[in-house]
Amino acid sequence: MTNKNGSFAYVTVGGSNEVKVFRTDDFEQLVTIPVGNLPHGIWPPGDGTRVYVGLENADAMAAIDTLTNKLIATIPIGQAAQAVNYVSNAVPEGDGLQNLQPLGTAGIAAHLRLETKGDEEKKAQTSVSLFGQGLT
Repeated sequence: MTNKNGSFAYVTVGGSNEVKVFRTDDFEQLVTIPVGNLPHGIWPPGDGTRVYVGLENADAMAAIDTLTNKLIATIPIGQAAQAVNYVSNAVPEGDGLQNLQPLGTAGIAAHLRLETKGDEEKKAQTSVSLFGQGLT
């Protein structure tokens, strides 16, 4: 990702529920951004202002402002977000909301955070997401 601040690599760390940001010229780690349950993949738009991260166990997408490296929104998008794609100028006219529907049952989920007791240095955490598949 390149913007007015330089060139950066954004890396998801699913086990820690975070995104790490590195400079691409010297690989210095700049910041760690907490994003939500099980980040999976990063998709930048063409203008360099944001990155979007699928949150597999949160059934959502996180939006990060790449100039401030801050989480600016978490958007519910459906079950087990993994393959989100951003296409610049995909809607040449109108608001782009045609044919969109509320998530309904697919947007209802229970999230459980699991972690071990005891030594904080050795804690292993994970999360479980439960949701209806719409199957009968």
